[in-house]
Amino acid sequence: MLESVALLCVLLLTSRVNAEITMTAQAVALMGMNVQLTISSNKGNSVNGTVYWPFVNGTQWGAFVTCDILQQPDAPCTLLLPMPLPGQARIQVAALDRDWCQGSCFFPVGQLVPPNVGDGDLSNTISVSVVARSVTHPLPNGNASASRHVCMDWEPWFTRNNLGGHPWLQRPGAEGVPLVGLYSSFNALVVRQHAIWLTEAGVDCILVDWSNNLWGGTAWSDRSIDIQQLINGTTFALEQFHALQTEGLIATPQVVIMMGLTNGPPASPQALQDQAAWVKTNYIDVFGPERFLALPDGPSKVDPLVPEKPALVFLDTRGSAVTQPPVWNVTDVFAVRYMGAQLQDKPTMGTDHGYWSWMDGSLTPVPAMRHGVAEALTVTPGFFTGKGGWLGADASGWRAGATFVKTMESARMYTPSVLLVCQWNEFAGQPTVPGTEYVDSYNLSLTNDMEPVSLTECGYTRPGDQGQLPRCDTGWGMFPVNLLRASLGALRGEAQNSVLRILTPEHGAVATTSTMVVEWTIIGTGSDGLFIVKVDGIAVGNTSGQHRMTVDLDAVHIRPGAHNITVIGTDGWTKYALSKTNFDHGDESMESAPTRGVSFTVPFAYQPVESLVGVSTKRSIS
Repeated sequence: MLESVALLCVLLLTSRVNAEITMTAQAVALMGMNVQLTISSNKGNSVNGTVYWPFVNGTQWGAFVTCDILQQPDAPCTLLLPMPLPGQARIQVAALDRDWCQGSCFFPVGQLVPPNVGDGDLSNTISVSVVARSVTHPLPNGNASASRHVCMDWEPWFTRNNLGGHPWLQRPGAEGVPLVGLYSSFNALVVRQHAIWLTEAGVDCILVDWSNNLWGGTAWSDRSIDIQQLINGTTFALEQFHALQTEGLIATPQVVIMMGLTNGPPASPQALQDQAAWVKTNYIDVFGPERFLALPDGPSKVDPLVPEKPALVFLDTRGSAVTQPPVWNVTDVFAVRYMGAQLQDKPTMGTDHGYWSWMDGSLTPVPAMRHGVAEALTVTPGFFTGKGGWLGADASGWRAGATFVKTMESARMYTPSVLLVCQWNEFAGQPTVPGTEYVDSYNLSLTNDMEPVSLTECGYTRPGDQGQLPRCDTGWGMFPVNLLRASLGALRGEAQNSVLRILTPEHGAVATTSTMVVEWTIIGTGSDGLFIVKVDGIAVGNTSGQHRMTVDLDAVHIRPGAHNITVIGTDGWTKYALSKTNFDHGDESMESAPTRGVSFTVPFAYQPVESLVGVSTKRSIS
């Protein structure tokens, strides 16, 4: 089927008479994959460009795109549109204000085409045939000890009364524009597309964040409207998962709820007990225990003699349950696990007390040990620490995937039963205030979100931050999902699959001395093999079994200016393209024919001290 779809030609449908906007797109797409729309127009705005919003079958779907086709005729105006539903998709784009729907409907996804849109602001309609297919979890092949479960932190709080009551583009920390569009937690197509992406990447569980529900001793019966909306969003997702199961095309993730014991003002054990009882009655009994992650109360590895129960996680960042375990009946029904955060500063919480971690501020995360084996370990694409938050010297941003791959090295070493991935879709953070320690999303580089976002659009833009309106060029697109898929494949022993990233120098770093330390991270085939380091394509050294090397830049006679450093793993294999525009699993030619060797390149600048005038030496945060 994939080969036949790949051979279909691109279809151009002409616009109606006098229309100013036209589109082209492929005629056929596979369910869950992206369609790339190319927009042409004689409209233009030399100041901010024109914002185009896509509509599918009459309702808004997908990220908007800002283009100035008149001023930049050679720059393609394209947008990526995920196609979660099989059948005919009739697509249009409308020229609307960037803030359309932000002050009224809040969540553009699912809204009808505005009735006041003029003919000149609405494109032709093109029809794309979306072909149904089976979406299943990639199977482990070669590493029997690999993680049984991969759980992604997932948020259901995109409601009117959550996140300060701000619409998407006004929310501090809503750093990107999701590829599916600015959504609420009550959109069935969003849940469907999330399930497709997560399942095909290898995630079989979502950790739903209820950790802020019962701050300050609030009784469960006195929960506020914003908390009820968050709960309703979770219920909606479970209902959609059930519908997808009935449909039979998409494997859906299991669910585990994360409640908050001490995450802010401590919650009372009685309120948590009542909340757990509500989950038992309204979720476990309604949707069935098979919909929920089950864990044993005994040894963490598979043991047929130890019965499993639905898991319930309690975020306890103060570690209070160690010295004063809650008095409750929750353990009668649930397998309880406690979760901390920033365990690099208190590793015994994981190693001695079995605490899971929401996120560690370290490239070597702390495992949660239980009965002598690693039960859980958390990996992440970026992290902050308690020493300055995202802007602190010890924080590690996306770094083109290097942070994620390095933390995955620990997963490869410990092979935990449950691999936790932090995180999918927080899209929230602290407002920009001098002196603030930012500990949620900061911008597109300093975040731990992994949901695909637009390659070209900013969400909330902080004053003074790079990537100002109307365009951003730091969006990651499909890269995180592909990085996750490739990395989990390597963890699970997939043959001829290597993932290599350079840790130092960081992208765009400035070298002020001739001595440069090059450090890289790799998981999968060839991790302990031969590596060659090149500067501007010229080999400067090699090493076997090591992931670090010192290079003398003067010895290779490079001049001050822009250069590239490349690391090649000659014993590795390139199986996944790590594309930003589509899911790699759809590229059968790449998956069926891996190529020998794996490499990665980062640009840097060489500016020796004697020639350094007016050049910032601040480290890159990309």
